[in-house]
Order: sequence, then C-alpha cells, then structure tokens
Amino acid sequence: SVRVQSARDSASDHAMFQMLASRGTNASPTIVQNGDTLGTLTARGYDGNSYAESSNIKFGIDGTPGDADMPGRITFNTSADGSQAPTERLRIDSSGQVGIGVTPVDLLHLKFGTNLHMRFNDDVDSLPTISSQQDANAYNGFGLKVDNLRVQTGQTPAERIRVASSGSILMHQSTSEVPGLANTVVGSCVEKVGTNGSA
Repeated sequence: SVRVQSARDSASDHAMFQMLASRGTNASPTIVQNGDTLGTLTARGYDGNSYAESSNIKFGIDGTPGDADMPGRITFNTSADGSQAPTERLRIDSSGQVGIGVTPVDLLHLKFGTNLHMRFNDDVDSLPTISSQQDANAYNGFGLKVDNLRVQTGQTPAERIRVASSGSILMHQSTSEVPGLANTVVGSCVEKVGTNGSA
C-alpha cells in the first residue's frame, strides 16, 4: 500500500501524486505534442501466467501546447471480457466535454452499440427528469415514469403531453384514453377529426 500525507497551512497543494512528462531527455527536455500521454495509472491482475492489464486512467495532451498553455484530457479505459488490452470508455477533453463510447463534440456525448440502451433506475414512481433550463424562468423536460413518458414545460413543471403504456397520446390530461389522441379539450393547435377523439 502507498499513502501520501501532507500538513500545510494553505488551501492548495496538500497530499499530491505528480507525473511529469516531456519529450527529449530528462537532462534536456523538449515540449510535448498534441496526443502525447503524460502519465498512466494502471491496474493489473494475475491471470495464472502473468499480470494482465485490466484497466487504466490516462492523462494526455488535447491540443497544441505552448508556454503556460497545456490543454489536457483524461481517458478511462477497461479491458473487455476475453482481452487484456484496455479500450477507451470515457473521455474528458480540454474543453470540459465528456464522451462515453465516443470522442465528444458536445458537453455530454454518448454513443451506444447495437441493442444497448441508456437506463434510469429508481425505486419510486417519479424517476429523474431529463430537462433543459436556460434561466430561472425557463424549464422544459421529459419526465420518465414507470409506465409512461411525459413532456413538461414551465418554470414549475407542468405536464403537457403524456404517452401512456397503452400507446395512447394524452394532451392536457392524464386519465382519459380513447383511440388516437385522447382529449376533451385539444385547444386551437389541434383539429379534432372524427368522433373517436383522433386528430
């Protein structure tokens, strides 16, 4: 085991594990380049023959470095079942973007393979809401519930549309279900067609 301990009357630079990297030599270092790995934390397990690599965290350069300019990234890598070669699973780039399964091009970027899904699990009916908030007066989101999907808008979230487990689409209500669009008051934006409530 390794323990690093520090006592200091300061808010910065307490216990630290530091990795220094350069090109050139230790005696004559030269500037690192975009894509260089600066340090790696690696975990290996004995497989009956040798110590095989299970996972690692890599710290690297994510842009063009210069004097007082060192854009960085961190990647988290794991070996798949049947392998001892870690593959990148998650990346935090120099702009703070996070990518899971993909190099990010937005603040949070996820990419899944065939038949893979993103799941939200909770022990109660009210699951987390996927929301967008521009300021204190703007709130929009998708409410994920046990048996339905809800579209909500407003600073105090109000349900506007519900897709029930039966497949019915409910607007401005959450209980009545008829074939098609289930509504008693559809408003001026939806025209009622037929007698069964479809539109």
